[in-house]
Amino acid sequence: MSSVIKFNNHAETVQRILDVVRKTANGTDFIIWSLENQKKIHYSMPLRHMIADALIYLKEYNELSAKNKREKSYSSSGEFLSGLTKTDRLHPVIGLCIYYGEEEWDGPTNLVDMIQVTEDLKPMVSDYKMNLLQIRSSEHFHFQNIDVQSWLQESTQQ
Repeated sequence: MSSVIKFNNHAETVQRILDVVRKTANGTDFIIWSLENQKKIHYSMPLRHMIADALIYLKEYNELSAKNKREKSYSSSGEFLSGLTKTDRLHPVIGLCIYYGEEEWDGPTNLVDMIQVTEDLKPMVSDYKMNLLQIRSSEHFHFQNIDVQSWLQESTQQ
């Protein structure tokens, strides 16, 4: 996934390559999962997740906007301006960092932990939380698939 971000006279190309992107059914719709496998602690992981998720949302927005423009689906100037109809909705994106390193994760798990900001301004800063799964503590997890449970038990005993 990549995009060009323009600000005044500056343009920045942003590109993210995820380890795995999957769609899963959830009722009549789907969820987009973006997975990052990490063996080493990555101290900017919340930012990496935020950028990847934003690019996935942007891709879906661009597709919806192009469809609406093609079909002339707008019923108001607000819909025309945004490119989305009042009832358009994006699919949820869930990012997950699967950490299988030997050390306990000591990196940030949200964007605010990466930002130097005074306590009085913290509530105004938009935060972005990342989901972290530490395989090293997998003995606390219970999986429905017995093969996964057996594999985890074997790998934690080695």
